[in-house]
Amino acid sequence: MSEGDAIIRVIDLHKKFFDGANELHVLKGISVEVRRGEMVCVVGPSGVGKSTFLHILGALERPSSGTVLFDGRDLFQMSDDELAEFRSRRIGFVFQFHYLLPEFTALENVALGALIAGVPRDEAFSRAEEMLKRVGLKERMDHKPSQLSGGERQRVAVARALINDPDVLIADEPTGNLDKRTGETVFRLIWELKEATGKTLILATHDPSLAVRGDRIFRMIDGKIEPLSQEEIDAYLPQREVRSKGGG
Repeated sequence: MSEGDAIIRVIDLHKKFFDGANELHVLKGISVEVRRGEMVCVVGPSGVGKSTFLHILGALERPSSGTVLFDGRDLFQMSDDELAEFRSRRIGFVFQFHYLLPEFTALENVALGALIAGVPRDEAFSRAEEMLKRVGLKERMDHKPSQLSGGERQRVAVARALINDPDVLIADEPTGNLDKRTGETVFRLIWELKEATGKTLILATHDPSLAVRGDRIFRMIDGKIEPLSQEEIDAYLPQREVRSKGGG
């Protein structure tokens, strides 16, 4: 892969946490590239560092050492204020829990992402309305999170993640808090929006039926990351009927 194909390049990434005298070395020298427009899935059991890895890729956390280049720009040479602005414009996040503000309507929750990025109020609300229509919530815009189902709340979170037209969408177990059917609906929505816009999608998941739809699958184990071979992918999901991209 030529350097121009990569939107994100990770070089010798380490992350350590400290609890008193105890050191926890979560990420141990990860190097990987993510191509523009592809869907990359990261799998592995809980506690191996998937969320920490995604948080660093999305500039939510700083690494202990190593480099993350986004379109050739070293993220962690930026100040905290520069990182916040970069993050709001170039990266969208969908988490396992929606983190919607309970006192705000769906429309207000989505518009808030644009307002924080400095978009004028009228434009922010216009964008938010359009995004909620795209995720199938035209009739639910004025409802607060408590008035929405779990799947609807996660759709609002997807709309919020995409409000500023980011280059990269990072989804950390986005269906992990939903039942199988609702989770499939939310994933299909994310995948279809990604395909329609050509965005890069980085997805962490425990669900094999979602992971195999990625262009590449990486396994995180013992603080490192490695690609799954085709043979491993076949073994990872013996039942191949959900293998086709976006299909159920």
